[in-house]
Formats: sequence, C-alpha cells, structure tokens
Amino acid sequence: RDGACVMGEEAVRSFPVRVQDGVIELDLQPPDPAKERARLWASLDQGMSELRMGRVIRDVIRLIQTGVSPSRLVLYAAQWDAFYGQYGTTHATPVGADVLRYLPRYPGAKAAIPLAQLLEMVASSHVRIQRRQRPASVDPGDDQDLARDCFLAHVEAEHASEAEALVRGALAKGWGPAVVLEWLQAALCVHFLNGGHAQIYLIKTEELLGEFGWEHADPILCSLVFSIVNGTRQELLPKWSGTRDHLAGLASSLPELYRRCTEDADPDWAGESALVHAIVDGRRAEAMAALTTALGAGAPIQRVIDSIVLGASERILRFDVAIDGDIEVQDSWLTLTHMLTYANAIRSAWCRRPSAELLRTVFFAARVVNNGRVLDLPEAKRVAIVAQPHGGLAGIVDAIIAKRSGAVLGQVSAWFSEGQDTDALRVALEDLVVRDPVVRSIVVAHAIKLTIAAFDEHSASGDIRPVLALVRFLASPITERGVHRLATEAIAFVTDGKVPRTLTG
Repeated sequence: RDGACVMGEEAVRSFPVRVQDGVIELDLQPPDPAKERARLWASLDQGMSELRMGRVIRDVIRLIQTGVSPSRLVLYAAQWDAFYGQYGTTHATPVGADVLRYLPRYPGAKAAIPLAQLLEMVASSHVRIQRRQRPASVDPGDDQDLARDCFLAHVEAEHASEAEALVRGALAKGWGPAVVLEWLQAALCVHFLNGGHAQIYLIKTEELLGEFGWEHADPILCSLVFSIVNGTRQELLPKWSGTRDHLAGLASSLPELYRRCTEDADPDWAGESALVHAIVDGRRAEAMAALTTALGAGAPIQRVIDSIVLGASERILRFDVAIDGDIEVQDSWLTLTHMLTYANAIRSAWCRRPSAELLRTVFFAARVVNNGRVLDLPEAKRVAIVAQPHGGLAGIVDAIIAKRSGAVLGQVSAWFSEGQDTDALRVALEDLVVRDPVVRSIVVAHAIKLTIAAFDEHSASGDIRPVLALVRFLASPITERGVHRLATEAIAFVTDGKVPRTLTG
C-alpha cells in the first residue's frame, strides 16, 4: 500500500496522498535532499551487504544527483573494506586510489562507470559478513621512537590486535603521516609480505589519505596494519634461503650501499642493460650479486628500479600463456602483473621515505622478477615485436579486444615510434579496462592497477616496455574461472596428499 519493496531490491518512489472533497491530491515536491541522502546511504549499505549491484549503482547515481561527490564514494568503498575485511585491507584500497584518477574524465552520473568496478570488488569480497572486531586504542606514550619499537615488536611477534591498538592510539594522539606511515614502511622492509601486496597497499593508502585527509586514517590505515601482521612472510619460505642468506650478509653494508646509490650516486652509470640481463636471465645468485655490485658502484637508485621494472616488463612479454590455463599449476597472469606493480610501489616508496632498510625491498623485487624465468616461453617461441600500421586508437583497442596479441604489440610500438600522443593511448586503455574486458573482480583489480603502473613507469623511465607488457596482458587469453583447477587440486590433495604446485615458489 505504501510502495515499500517486500522482495527484491529497492522500493519505487512513493508520494504523499490525500483526499480533499472527493479529489485525490498528490504532493509531487522533490524530497528533502538531506533526508533523501540519508535514505540512499542506508539503501547503498544494504545493497553492498547483499551484493545487489544493480541497486548499488542506481543508489550511487542518485547520491551523486543529490550533491555527493564521486570521490566521497571512493572513500565510502575504502571505509567499507576497512570495516568488513576479515583479514584487513584487500585490493579495494589500491583500486580506489586508481579510480580517483578516472573521476575527472567521468563527470556526473558517468562516474558510476569506474565506481561500479570498485564497489563490486568490495561488495563481492565481504558479502553478508559482520564487521571485523577492532581493538580499542592504546596510548603510545610521548616517546615516538619507543612507540615505534613497540609497534615493530608487535608486528614481528604477530600480535595483530596489539599493533592495531597502538596505531589507533597514535592516531588519536594526533601523530601524523610522517610518524605513522614510517612505522608501517619499516615493517615492510623486514619481510616480503603476500607477494608484495602490502607494499602496494601502503602506497595506495597514502594516496587515498592524501586525497581525503588524515582524519580518515582510522579505520583505513588500521585495517592495513591488521593485514600486514597477518601477511605471509614469503622470504621465510625454504626457496628463499639463498636470498635470505645474501641479505643477512649485507646487513652491515646497507647504510654504505644506500649512501652510494643516493648521496654519491654516479649520474654516468651505464650498467643498466647488464643489470636487466642479470635479473631476467641470470641464475638467482648472479642476479643478487649483480644488484649488489650495481649499488656498490654508485648506480642511482631510480635507475636500479628502472632495471627491475624493465625486467618485470620483459617477464610479462615472455610469459608462456599456456601456464595460465594449466590446471596443475597455480601460477597465472596475476603472478606476472604483481612483479611490475610491486616494483612500481617500491619506486613510490623511495620517493616518499628513502632509507637504507628500504634497499631490502629492492632485493625482494629483483628476486621475484628473476625467479619468474620459469614462466617464460622458450626463446624460439617468444613474441617478436615488429612495428605495423595501427589504424589509430580504435584499431589498437579493437586488436586488444580481439586478442590479437602479436599484431597489437606491433601497432603500439609504431604508435610510440611515430611520436603519437602517449596520454591519448593511456586514456584509451584506462577506459578499456573498466568496460568489462575481463570478468572476475580480482582480475579487474589487476587490470586497473597494471594500467596505471605501466604508464607511470613509462613516464618515470621513458621506456615503452612497461606499456608493451600491459598491452600483451590485455590482449592475451586469461583463464578466470578456476573451479576445475580447484577440483583437481582437491582430488590430488585428499586422495594422494599432493599439495597444489607453483613453479615460482
């Protein structure tokens, strides 16, 4: 009788009605904007909790029409992820930071296009679950150095609640990003967490808070703390023993290496191609030795990071796509994209908080890229990039959609060699990745992140290989549904005790 929806999604709009002397009168005045916004926020909450994406997107558009800024909805998504992420921060934070870059080109209701990808990612990760229980804040005292040591001790001991409580206390005390973000970066220099996700999340969290203000640090930053403590410390796995030993042997030398690659860096250093070769094609010990030698010889740290990024790009260009569809192997396209986005995050970390300890992350990244050589195509089967006519941006995008990988790599190569507009290509590819060229939200997240990182890296180094790597990823077949693989892994594990297999380790 009142228009309320009793099943399905949101209710239809209803109007006040009265009967005066046998005449039915309707009040067609627009609803009060403040009351309408409150109703829409509540409706959006319900749509998110139930993963009703049609309702979510309609509510987003209506909120924008009532005056809510699209960027405020990015903050909403990040906060939702922070409150409901059972193990802390997810891919929503980096994707949210990247979606902010889209919004100037998607005015008004069109902002729902990139926002929908972000909100679907968040909602699908936390559908119908309760908020994570968060610890009360703990006063860190007045000695910031002592509080930092206490925080790092909690992280090392995997005391998640204690670490989060201490950060909440520091935020409540008014300690700013220069203090608290340095604590988190220090923790990330000790361990290689979750394939490099934690470093990426930290950089993107900082971007978000730079946009929205430090007053929003709790709960977003505290969720990241919780995920850091819970992260898998991959450098402690057996296959990392050689890298662990190498870094242990360098522990006392890191300050000197830091000085040589920063304060005393040689602007004429010419060893980039040799370092890239060692990282991409050398054995693990050779790659670690080459990196150490380059740093000791005064290679500028940004040039060293260039070398790792170019190595990661080469890995993507060489990837054996058949591995992505192999149900007996867990490595996939996403294994490759992490290499480049992690190296990109390390570059950002160096620009924000350079330190001798941060050199450890450079070794982590080089090791990951080097170890990926087991995913390469045989040399005779690798893609040869030969410039060819591109037919403009529309032709490039069409070739990507049609998965003509070899052709589109040649077209993009020609685009650059002709001096065409790099920014126009960036916009075309950014727009493509929010048009559902891939399906699963986790793959969408990696497509968005890789697109942003590839062009950032091209801007940093001037080399086109990061963009070519992105194009090969977008133009290649990707296996997204993994239920068959999960079933075969389960059979092997339950019946024969065989654990799922990775090539990279």
